[in-house]
Amino acid sequence: MIKGVVSIVIISILLGSILVIPVSSEATIIVTSGSTLYVGGSGPGNYTKIQYAIDNATSGDTVFVYSGTYYENVVVDKSIELIGENNENTIIDGSEKTNVIKVIVDNVKIFGFTIKNSRKEKYNDAGIYCNSKNNIFSHNLIYENQNGLFIEDVNSESYIDANNYVANNKIIKNNKCGLYLAGISKNTVSNNNISLNPTGISASEGRKNIFEKNIIKNNVEGLDLRGYSYLIMDNIISNNSQGIHLLGEDCEFFNNIISKNSKGVYVHGDVNNKFENNCFINNTCGIHLQGVAGHQPYASRNIIIKNNFINNSNHAYTFNFQIWFRNYWDDWNGLDYHFYSFSPYWLSKIFPYPNVDLLPAKEPYDIDDWGKI
Repeated sequence: MIKGVVSIVIISILLGSILVIPVSSEATIIVTSGSTLYVGGSGPGNYTKIQYAIDNATSGDTVFVYSGTYYENVVVDKSIELIGENNENTIIDGSEKTNVIKVIVDNVKIFGFTIKNSRKEKYNDAGIYCNSKNNIFSHNLIYENQNGLFIEDVNSESYIDANNYVANNKIIKNNKCGLYLAGISKNTVSNNNISLNPTGISASEGRKNIFEKNIIKNNVEGLDLRGYSYLIMDNIISNNSQGIHLLGEDCEFFNNIISKNSKGVYVHGDVNNKFENNCFINNTCGIHLQGVAGHQPYASRNIIIKNNFINNSNHAYTFNFQIWFRNYWDDWNGLDYHFYSFSPYWLSKIFPYPNVDLLPAKEPYDIDDWGKI
């Protein structure tokens, strides 16, 4: 069954508005002012293929798909709701021919499917390929594709506000990337389980994307973020070779659990990022700030404040100047000896860029879920 928060969505075509009312249930109930077309099942007049139903739908309609396996490569060219009966038994198998689902119009909603076996040749082949805006992809199981989801700006406009919402999906065992956001801004990625991919989430050349409440684990690279003003909060990022790779500026990281990675966070030559109230625990290196050719010679002026650094082999590595304040370091001398209780925590004494936390915290911060890691 489809798990999680379930919504009744009432769409008013005349007013062009959407009202979302949360309810408690185990099914996704969608009520629209358009028609509902049915695929599979035993009803009279039901379509045998998803594409046949889409071809006969109009914008504002719902296509409801009963449980079964559908060997199709679906193109969604109308603003519809495509709803599976449940995401375990309603399967769209692309037979490795091309994208499993291709979305080329705005305002599409896709819920409740297993989506698998896209073509695995082109860089942007995917379980769900999308080059449009204002879409919702939720409560799907997406696996064994080239990319789980690939969402891009086909018009090549810089930093287009795409406003797509990717939530409550399980995205696993894809060839390249679980979710790829290419050159688009203001998307929200929330409450997904993303694991066993070479890269869990990749975002390039965007602005103001939000990544929240995701579980990102057992990937080679958890998040590969290149862009500006991203918000990364309330995620569990665990058991990746590299938890977060950041090549960006003015990004903010809050309340994340970053654990059991080889490198928790690797910041490549960029500035003015903020890390606050995160827990770096049981990593080989908690946070590594370094330069890269073609960018800033060294990562600098990043703010690292009120984080927990616990049981990492190396809490932090940096060369250039960063701002460290009120972090909890489990190997700080002030925890054991009263004499040191007002002494700083030195990270690097290399001239001319000494790095020091002048006022370390005496107790770890209460960050949700960190004690469970």
